[in-house]
Amino acid sequence: MTKTNVRIAIRDSTDSHNVVFFDNQAGIKYKSANLQRFLAGSASILTLKYNSKDIDSIRSGCKLAFRYKNRDYWLNVMSFEKKGFEVELTAYSLGLELNNETRGEHKPTSAMSIADYVAYYDPERALTIGVNEVADKRIKLEWTGTDTILARLFSVANSFDAELDFNVELNDDYSLKRQVLNIYKKGNLGTNKVSRPVRVGKELKVINYSDNIKELKTAVRATGKDGLTINGLNKKIYDSTNKLLYYTNGDTVYAPQARDRFPSIGKNSKDNWIVASLGETQYETKEALWGYLYSEIQKKSSPEITYEVEGAIDAGIGDTQTLIDDKHFEPALYVQARVSELEDDILTGKVTKSTFINFERKYSQIADELQKRVNELVEASIPYTIKVSSDNGTVFKNATGTSTFKARVFKGEKEITSDVTWRWALDGNVTVGMQYLAKASAIKDTAVLTVAAYIGNNEVAITEIDVINVNDGAKGDKGDRGSDGIAGKDGVGLKSTVVTYGLSSSETTQPTNWTAQVPTLTKGKYLWTKTIWTYTDNTSETGYQKTYIAKDGNDGSNGVAGKDGVGIKSTTITYASSTSGTTKPTSGWSSSIPSVSAGNFLWTKTVWTYTDNTSETGYSVAKMGETGAKGDKGDKGDKGDKGERGLQGIQGIQGLQGLKGDRGIQGEKGADGKTQYTHIAYADNATGGGFSQTDQTKSYIGMYQDFNATDSTAPTKYRWTKWKGSDGAQGIPGKAGADGKTPYIHFAYADNMTGSNFSLTDKNQQYQGYYSDYTEADSIDYKKYKWVDRLANVQVGGRNLLRNTSLLPLGDHNKGKWRITSSGKGTITILDAPDAPVKVEKLLRVIDNNEGWNKDYSQTLALQVGEKYTMSCYARVSSTSERSNVTLLLRSFTTNETNRILKRVITNTDWQKYTLTFTADASTNSVQFGQQGAGNIEICAPMLEKGTIATDYQPAPEDTQEQIDSKADSALTQEQLNALEAKRLQMETELKAKATLEQVSELETFINALKQEDTDGRQKIIELTKTIEERVKDIEPIMEYSQKLQFMDTYITQGNGGMIIGANESTTKVVVTPERISFQSGGSEVAYISQSMLHIDNGVFTMSLQLGHYITRAHPKNEYVNGTYFVR
Repeated sequence: MTKTNVRIAIRDSTDSHNVVFFDNQAGIKYKSANLQRFLAGSASILTLKYNSKDIDSIRSGCKLAFRYKNRDYWLNVMSFEKKGFEVELTAYSLGLELNNETRGEHKPTSAMSIADYVAYYDPERALTIGVNEVADKRIKLEWTGTDTILARLFSVANSFDAELDFNVELNDDYSLKRQVLNIYKKGNLGTNKVSRPVRVGKELKVINYSDNIKELKTAVRATGKDGLTINGLNKKIYDSTNKLLYYTNGDTVYAPQARDRFPSIGKNSKDNWIVASLGETQYETKEALWGYLYSEIQKKSSPEITYEVEGAIDAGIGDTQTLIDDKHFEPALYVQARVSELEDDILTGKVTKSTFINFERKYSQIADELQKRVNELVEASIPYTIKVSSDNGTVFKNATGTSTFKARVFKGEKEITSDVTWRWALDGNVTVGMQYLAKASAIKDTAVLTVAAYIGNNEVAITEIDVINVNDGAKGDKGDRGSDGIAGKDGVGLKSTVVTYGLSSSETTQPTNWTAQVPTLTKGKYLWTKTIWTYTDNTSETGYQKTYIAKDGNDGSNGVAGKDGVGIKSTTITYASSTSGTTKPTSGWSSSIPSVSAGNFLWTKTVWTYTDNTSETGYSVAKMGETGAKGDKGDKGDKGDKGERGLQGIQGIQGLQGLKGDRGIQGEKGADGKTQYTHIAYADNATGGGFSQTDQTKSYIGMYQDFNATDSTAPTKYRWTKWKGSDGAQGIPGKAGADGKTPYIHFAYADNMTGSNFSLTDKNQQYQGYYSDYTEADSIDYKKYKWVDRLANVQVGGRNLLRNTSLLPLGDHNKGKWRITSSGKGTITILDAPDAPVKVEKLLRVIDNNEGWNKDYSQTLALQVGEKYTMSCYARVSSTSERSNVTLLLRSFTTNETNRILKRVITNTDWQKYTLTFTADASTNSVQFGQQGAGNIEICAPMLEKGTIATDYQPAPEDTQEQIDSKADSALTQEQLNALEAKRLQMETELKAKATLEQVSELETFINALKQEDTDGRQKIIELTKTIEERVKDIEPIMEYSQKLQFMDTYITQGNGGMIIGANESTTKVVVTPERISFQSGGSEVAYISQSMLHIDNGVFTMSLQLGHYITRAHPKNEYVNGTYFVR
């Protein structure tokens, strides 16, 4: 039986420190720990047994604190019992301690909310209300007797038709952080799981059933206040088949169908009624008395049915389940019931007993047509498969030849030929046909041919084939004549390649076991890779590659304490070449892999940046193989054909013009005046299967361009590219280690790093956890897993859809201003925000909202139905608040607020950010920020954006543009412009007058020197360029003094005098020397940088140019006018 280890802290009676730990790995070992959990108040009782001689360290009154199944527990040890060596502890959850205090008569003067009642019975504010689903309800109740506080709180909850959930939160040291009371509407505590039925089998043993008619009645009567009866009422109730079910006659309610089923004497008797007299009641009207009698006859006219469940199911307290027993009942028994009590064995982490309430029988009667449908579903579950054949194989040589591919589709073992069509896709280009002709000239290296089978309009199967083109290498120099060899065999093609792996302790002795998967690596051994090439004449060759797996070095001294775990924000990998394998390079790091000479080392640097903006750096190093002995010179090979154009490179570094580039020079008018459109769609595979124009979760993206604005729905028009990796196949257990154990890796998923909504199946949660051990079963202890934020690298550019979020002005809420909403009695005041956490000018404060209800600040705007949106704001408890905790309210309100509301009790007095993500279900929404209940709250920087991630606050683009426009409008009036111009002319005259002849002469000399340097420099750089290029041609074969890197479209030449970067078929180039950077076009220099000066023959400045203290720029209101301004 697999055991889990739950660490339980034993704290002293004052909760000031940890005494010791129950921990079966590093603490006091415990033999058993049984946890009972109850629906009423979510109370719990822990019974724990262990062996000890000590009776002083742990005693009654100590606290037990631990986390189990994503819930914190803080229990009080109520009893300590020792028999021999065995000690048994019994501990109660905190809510049960409310049984120790009592309260007497209570008669409020007015109606109160449930929060007010809780505050009355908890004057010390030990309880913090979390969820409150009945916050808007107010009732006047009264009690005359004496009850415990717990009983009184349950009485209040029943009156509000609610359920209580007492919860606790622990600090990192296991001390109690706070007690939280969640209040749910009756039936809402727990999860509705009726759609996931549980059948009698391994865990659920049996459903026991019994019924009796001992208390059955077929008629009831009673009187109201002062002898009131229902005489004179003529009530009749019918069933679903329109047969009479109940009726009134005189002062009695009768159940004729129950009388017929269960007569009191016999069928021949005239009076077969079994009448119950319910006595006198306090009802004051006939209708009220009828309602009471009607409810009683419904209960008493049916047999009393009892269900009892033996066994256990994995469920939570309050969950509603469908239970099926088709083992002991024919037809199968279906019941729905609610979990009211659970018993857990903490050592195994499993539920050992489940108790249910609220049983309700359900019926399953499968008609013939439904059974037929079941059979059809079974048939439909048989998968389709594709078999592909070709007439010339899948491997081509030197881009010559063709091969015709044909496909057949099977359902199980049966071939399907009727109504079958095929889609073929090679590198994203889709065609439709019964066969596919692959041309070697269209294949570069390796291509993937995807074929999908369609029956009618439905895709039923898909498969992929790798198609390979192998080119001869460049012809080498002619070698020395060799001696005659034995007769060679005919040339053959490559038929298949098989790669397997094995481990060996020797570099020279092959492994005995080879596998298709890389085995678990063992330090100090060699990983061998064996490749078998099989040719078309059925002969084969085998090659081997060996890699040493280095052992660990000596243990280092202990490091400093690690910091708290964080998510990975980004990962950056760069490469560099070095002559050393132990000293990392200090420069030359690049995102592309450099060329590394034989015998040198390739270093790889990985920088992990975390979500707290810290980073770590790791290095790995590989040595390039030494150059082998020099071969004999062969004949010079013929020049090869020009290769196909490569894929477009990544975007270059931002140029001088700026990031967006939307202010470029106006080009000449186009010839045809058409607008080109780019169309994008998504699919499940390379042939367009599962075509969609909106679902971005699909694995393939397709694109095409034309001059038609309408997107095509034909998959064959799009070029498909895989942009999301597929899930890998289920991994196999690693190879057994030396100790005979088998290692396993375990994965789990959760909403956060503390294991909220922990799951062993991926439900699209944000965090993924993993760990490895030698136990096959996955642990449900979240602390075993190392958690990684799967969305840490997601970058979302949020656009604020709300207007005027900095100034928060009142006005027309339909046109970007704000209004005050909801029926709360509080007041909203707009104040300056000097200490706001982001750049805003105003904040809103809600004060004196002491009579409950909500008080909100809202704006109305249109949203897209079905789209996800995220609201966010900063909030804090106001310094003016008499309460230390207030309730923040965020919601998108239409006709209801289901799943679009956040109610959060906050206690922070500093600014913290809060968010709510929802799916819009109406086109018009009132987006609200405010407060529910009493206390004073402050809110700033409201934001609404598309998507599921709250980005940093920013105002709406319209607000920013409006501010820019207003400042531009008011910046310079015509009168001011005229004054500035007059001032400029005056200053110009004064400056000219001040310039002495000596200064002019110095300036003239300086300019002449610059001109001469310009002329000399241009001639020198042209001569140097020719020298470098000629030297490359002369010495390129031996590569002693320069190097030329030739690419598809560009080249880089490096020599002792400098470097040249250019394009193969262009006269434009950049020449870099120690004294000068030269830009050349058409064989002439057009610009250069030298002696701290940039010289340009001809250039365009699209925005502004500054010379000294004067700046010339385009007028902000008229692009055809330039202005020159003095700046300091």
